[in-house]
Amino acid sequence: MVARGNRELRVRLENDILKALQERACSNGSTHLIRDPGKAGGVSLLVRQLIFRELGLEQPPEQLPHKQRHTRPVPTNEQPTRDPLDFLPGVAERLGYYVYMLIDPRDGRPFYVGKGLGARAYSHAREAEGVLAPENQKLSRIQDILRLGLRVQVEIIRHGLSEECAFEVEGAVTDALALSGVLTTNSVSPPGCDRGWRPLEDLMATYSARPVVFEPEHRVVLIRINRQFRATMSPTELYEATRGWWRINPNRRAEYAFSVFGGIVRAVYSIESWSSPNSDKRRAFTGRRDPSMENRYLFADVSAFLRQSAQNPIKYINC
Repeated sequence: MVARGNRELRVRLENDILKALQERACSNGSTHLIRDPGKAGGVSLLVRQLIFRELGLEQPPEQLPHKQRHTRPVPTNEQPTRDPLDFLPGVAERLGYYVYMLIDPRDGRPFYVGKGLGARAYSHAREAEGVLAPENQKLSRIQDILRLGLRVQVEIIRHGLSEECAFEVEGAVTDALALSGVLTTNSVSPPGCDRGWRPLEDLMATYSARPVVFEPEHRVVLIRINRQFRATMSPTELYEATRGWWRINPNRRAEYAFSVFGGIVRAVYSIESWSSPNSDKRRAFTGRRDPSMENRYLFADVSAFLRQSAQNPIKYINC
């Protein structure tokens, strides 16, 4: 009964207010305040507000002014949610080829330098998360970091590069770290490392290298280590990179193994024995540096015996 009485009172008030407003509007030409052009025969918002105010009623939500009913979200400075193992959307495309460094958060020291495109810089951490028994120092170190609840820090050294330029920057950064006493876990030298840092005596020996002349009694196997070689390798590392594992023909009976990089002899080993624990017949030699042979052949140019296009890193001389 109360609701019905209010409706009847509202209708009477509406008619009275409309009549009064119409008389006032006709005198000043403001009839647009009375009728709502969006509704045929409907009253304007002003009239509805007067009616509800007179009745002491709250204005219903559907009657709120347009600007109040359709508000746009207020812009915020909040950054979009980011995958910790990826760049923000659109960033990788803008970087192009880049050179990056992986930093150990425990000591703030770099432990890997790489050339990347897309999300390559984060691929190592993703790989480490899915490997139970890592086969290299890089993944082992990343797993140690992750086990502590930490994240590997990624730093971009240069970006917007061509692929060739990125390889050069990668090699230069790796060499600079090595010279400053920072050893990285990079296991493979990038293309162009033959132009990278080497001891000065090595450079002089390389560019003044004499073409080799093998004595016929020297039974030699040349072993190219172009992918494994680094100028900062210790004698032990050079030996391990040279000794195996290779597809060797035991019937050749080589007596000396020459470690070769860039067509230049880097070390000469006297072979004591060969071992072959693998089923694929790959072998590794056990030997020692031979000073007398190095006096004759160290830093000699053997490139005439090695075809650049040859896939086999092994070449036999006099055997």
